[in-house]
Amino acid sequence: MNWNDKGHYLSRLTYVSRAVGKLGQEQLDEIMEQSSKNNLEQGIYGMLCLYQQYFLQTIEGPRDKINQLLKRLLNDQRHQDMEVIEFSEIEQLNWNRWSMDIASSSELSEQILKRYLKDTDFNAFYLTNDKAQTLLRELGDQAEGENSAEAD
Repeated sequence: MNWNDKGHYLSRLTYVSRAVGKLGQEQLDEIMEQSSKNNLEQGIYGMLCLYQQYFLQTIEGPRDKINQLLKRLLNDQRHQDMEVIEFSEIEQLNWNRWSMDIASSSELSEQILKRYLKDTDFNAFYLTNDKAQTLLRELGDQAEGENSAEAD
């Protein structure tokens, strides 16, 4: 089945974009707070990575809600040059641990990201969907591990 218990088809959207200017920690915290609240209400889950000037995000949920979010993202003035690298129907949610999580900069996340460098630079526009999903999964697992360690 490709729909949830409310009869909505499930979809995944993965995109890359370029940040407009330098986003500070306050702006990132604001994005996370607002996204987490809104996404949870809409049944949307995912992971956001901001590295250097690149956004890489994957989100999943009811197709109509993902389409509404895509329209808002296209009008968001905090990023530009948005490219969708995947929009597909899915069988089940893979990101439902997070209403929205962000990969924060840490020594471990830097090590993970360096494996995805092309030449000497990270460029999210060079990632295939498979590599983007793998990268985001690694970053999400790493963030979850850091959060568990902080709670202990």
